[in-house]
Amino acid sequence: MRPFARLGALPSSDPCPGGVGLTTGLVVLPGGWVVVGSLPTVHGGALPARSPVRCLIVLDNHGRPVETWVSQDINGPWDMTMRAQDGHAALFISNVLTRPASAGLPPPAAGLCAVVRVDVALASGARPRMTSVTVLGSGFPWRQNKAALVQGPTGLAVGRGGTLNVVSTIDNSISAIPDAMTRTSPIRPGTSILTRGGSLNGPLGLTLAPTAT
Repeated sequence: MRPFARLGALPSSDPCPGGVGLTTGLVVLPGGWVVVGSLPTVHGGALPARSPVRCLIVLDNHGRPVETWVSQDINGPWDMTMRAQDGHAALFISNVLTRPASAGLPPPAAGLCAVVRVDVALASGARPRMTSVTVLGSGFPWRQNKAALVQGPTGLAVGRGGTLNVVSTIDNSISAIPDAMTRTSPIRPGTSILTRGGSLNGPLGLTLAPTAT
């Protein structure tokens, strides 16, 4: 077992707004490319005042950063899952800092964030290429937390039928977003709750059984 990558800084040709601060949002694409979310901190672990903080870092199979992907709809990427097909991959990402842009102002203590799909073109012998970003759902709560930095949607899984399941840590709920692979518009907040409460108490992950659809 050995370190795969050490990312203190990125090439000047591929900066990441806000800097580098890796999250658990990480997937491995066909060909060995690694995509990881960046949510940096400032001043001893505080969230940055800059908004949005919006970057995915792409590494090659040797752990070297080769490019960054930036979009207005990627803001504080926190968790991620992926579904790959021939020539294409869909990355599903939960944000935890979706908020109006406010230059120089500190982020609020809490807010509402979104889950997005990042479509990626794959070609043999070439770097993966981000082609679009689509908001699939909004209205998920997030809040600052001294122990965890941020609490927000953590735990994503895609069923064979294309439904994206999203765990909301604060809401103690699981939402189901249908047609996540092809959806072009977000579901309305609160309309996709699959289950809430019960034995859910600050859930922080999700996986699907082999027979799940």
